[in-house]
Amino acid sequence: MAESEVKYRVIYETLKEEILGGRFASGRRFPSEAQLIRRFGGSRITVIHALQELSRAGLIVRRKGVGSFLTSRAASYGRSIGIIIPISRGEIFPPICREITRLAQQDGRSMLLADFLAVDAKNRRAEARRIAESFVAQNVLGVIFHLTDGVADAAAINRMALEVFDAAGVPVVLTDCDVLPYPEHGRYDVVGSDDADAGYRLTRHLISESGARRLAFLSPRFGNNSFAHRSRGFMAAVSERPRLKGRIVVGDPEDGAFVKRLFQTVRPDAIICGNDRAAAALMATLAAQGRKVPDDVKVAGFDDVNFARLVSPRLTTMHMPCAEVGAAAYRTLLARVERHDLPPCTINLRASLVVRDSTG
Repeated sequence: MAESEVKYRVIYETLKEEILGGRFASGRRFPSEAQLIRRFGGSRITVIHALQELSRAGLIVRRKGVGSFLTSRAASYGRSIGIIIPISRGEIFPPICREITRLAQQDGRSMLLADFLAVDAKNRRAEARRIAESFVAQNVLGVIFHLTDGVADAAAINRMALEVFDAAGVPVVLTDCDVLPYPEHGRYDVVGSDDADAGYRLTRHLISESGARRLAFLSPRFGNNSFAHRSRGFMAAVSERPRLKGRIVVGDPEDGAFVKRLFQTVRPDAIICGNDRAAAALMATLAAQGRKVPDDVKVAGFDDVNFARLVSPRLTTMHMPCAEVGAAAYRTLLARVERHDLPPCTINLRASLVVRDSTG
């Protein structure tokens, strides 16, 4: 290896280590070419080569006639990203985590992963606070947070964690839905699928292609705002056809008595469930009661998890862009770290309709 190449690597690695070690202040002018030549004793071309590599790595920005400056990325390089996501509760969450982790590792960042629903229910609130405080103590760059749902104290858990992060000035990006009900918008950036659009298009399919005339939207108890958005899309599609009947119901699809009452009162010929897990549970209950899908009632869900293709009949559903949500959430968090003063934004990614046997 040529001496100039060895020298360039020494300069580059030394400066990179010093940048990541916090020796240089963000936004302040980086040492000039002349200063670096005096310090390292190399040629001007060798020093420029090292600076170009630092620029390509995103650690400095070079401004012609002004000098080089540390980037905001450099100032946060190596700090952890926190992810709070119920990875124990469903198949849609691992792809989100994998994509966030892949992008973070490319930037030299580690991950802190937590699942509020994986802890003992009796200690859930205390454990949620402990996790949030530990994230703050470990100086996380920011947190990507999928709001807890499906349990009675979900709202209190979410509020507790967000209060800890707000008090410490830790940026938070929410995935899936906002903490406030539509049409309100909270103080946080939100990245997720366009649930209202997904609910609308799935309902339109059942009406136009499957001939449904009496439809029910089954929402789980203690569901978060994503279920409300899906049901909003459902009602929008139903309202376009005045002769159709549509009703939102809340209950447990595994509760046989509840399902019997649903057929006694609403008499649905199609049921859209808030997610695939609920749809699969409903289909099992219907089978136990002697009702056939799709002959007696059509069933559909959301998420397109693996078992949607394995249940019988196979489940019609909306495929959620999980990896894309993870990537957008990560980039949104970095933008929020760089500009705390920007107004909160909402990014809605479009789901795709997957038609299978459960809707005929």
